[in-house]
Amino acid sequence: MLQESDIQPGPAVMALASLLPYLSADTTHFSKSDIIKRLVQMLQGRDAREAAFVMGHIAKKDELREAILQSEGVISTLRGMLGGAASDAAAYAIGKLSEDDSILKDPRKHDVVTVLIGLLDSEDSALASGEALAKLARNSEVRTRIIEVVPELVKKLRVEQEGIGEARQAALLALTGLAQNDTLRGHMLSHNSVIVQALVEMLDGPHAEDAANALVWLSENEDARKQIVESNAIPAIILMLEGSGGSDAATILTNIGSGAYI
Repeated sequence: MLQESDIQPGPAVMALASLLPYLSADTTHFSKSDIIKRLVQMLQGRDAREAAFVMGHIAKKDELREAILQSEGVISTLRGMLGGAASDAAAYAIGKLSEDDSILKDPRKHDVVTVLIGLLDSEDSALASGEALAKLARNSEVRTRIIEVVPELVKKLRVEQEGIGEARQAALLALTGLAQNDTLRGHMLSHNSVIVQALVEMLDGPHAEDAANALVWLSENEDARKQIVESNAIPAIILMLEGSGGSDAATILTNIGSGAYI
């Protein structure tokens, strides 16, 4: 699973990353500079993973995202990275770039959706891939393809409790990423009636914190909030308040309280 602490940038990427604090002061000027082009070129070098991560980070700014997408071959290069060791960072970058509607016009052009769906089974890349697909799910065709694989992900949540299986963890992270899209979240719940119950069952096991994180997103949906209450999950969530998953537990309870389901 990609985390900022996992990234150890080389000197070249570090130099680019060091500019980030100054972007807000001169964003337009920077977005049109050759530094963006250089970052795109680095996707094919030894610092590819770090470059993809930095690219995803700066793509949160509209002007910089647009400049990156104007660089020739950037999506096809990232798509090629999805099959290698830098797949998590590439998926992260694709997700941030997918905030731009131009990516949605023809998602089959580079067929990133097929590869991202395949990565939902990878513990290292599942969350980033799920988040990227959640962005792409604004396209109805993509959304339909995602819905077709959700039942299998939910099924993997209900494997035997012993140990922390990679497949189970990957499915959990994938669902967390996918649930971040409002429309997709509703479809996931309407087509998979056991998804909330499966996550609730994980609240007293080794995956409790990740399950709570998934429930944070799902609890933004009214039906999911009702299901959480009906599953008698409130006591388990309250117990999590004092632990490392306390913030997520508090958010779930707040969401439920806002709907007056208690």
